[in-house]
Amino acid sequence: MAKKSTARLSKTGSVKSAAKRATRSTRVAAERDDERPVLLITAGPTHEPIDAVRYIGNRSSGKLGVALAVAAAECGWKVVLLLGPSAAAVPAHKLVQVLRFVTTDDLAALLKKHQPGADAMVMAAAVADFRLAKAEKAMAAGKIKRTAAGMTLKLESTPDLLAGCSVRRDEEGFQQVLVGFALESEAKLPASAKDKLKRKGVDAVVANELSTMESDSITASVFYADGAVSKTPGKMSKREFGPWLMDIIETLVMEKAIASQHDEEDAACGCAECAG
Repeated sequence: MAKKSTARLSKTGSVKSAAKRATRSTRVAAERDDERPVLLITAGPTHEPIDAVRYIGNRSSGKLGVALAVAAAECGWKVVLLLGPSAAAVPAHKLVQVLRFVTTDDLAALLKKHQPGADAMVMAAAVADFRLAKAEKAMAAGKIKRTAAGMTLKLESTPDLLAGCSVRRDEEGFQQVLVGFALESEAKLPASAKDKLKRKGVDAVVANELSTMESDSITASVFYADGAVSKTPGKMSKREFGPWLMDIIETLVMEKAIASQHDEEDAACGCAECAG
């Protein structure tokens, strides 16, 4: 792990011995394929159908998620990349498994299936906030003809997948790090990221500007649940950003494992000080 990660680890105490135990328990840097840590990444847009040929979508390219998948694989992680309808080049790496989705429901089903096996999750997909209301679904069976009268669509909100994964993690007791993304104008980014951290119960939120969409570069800040913030050293290419964020993810995984190890030791001790 890079040296810059140790600043956050230094809070935990007995870092070296605890880190060794945490490395074994989280499988970070494992040499055997069946012991490698697993990173689950969502990337790209969703397309919510209006009719047989039209959809509600967004301009997400999926490039950021793909770059992170490559960086994670190069760090020795097994990667499950859930990729939406994107033209981004799919990584050809033996440690990267790519599964495709189109709609929010498609992605929700994949998350439910693959979340239990993940040591960390990065929810970078730009999931549509709205889709055709159920009452309007019949029109999606064919192609709607243009008329002079125009058309009015009734939309409904899509499920909050990030919040859903957070709830599932807590209910099922999964030992995993959960990272969300916040895409906003520069002025609204800090408030939006902090609000998302609180509402969705995640470990960190990557806040990036609207200009990131379709771009090959990114400027971002990572807001942590403990109030700390990490910032990229200016604008970075998305290829450079992948290893930068992986360093943070590995640190978060290590911290969570160390905290879990300490909790187990305190429970086993049983003295009044540890129990308190």
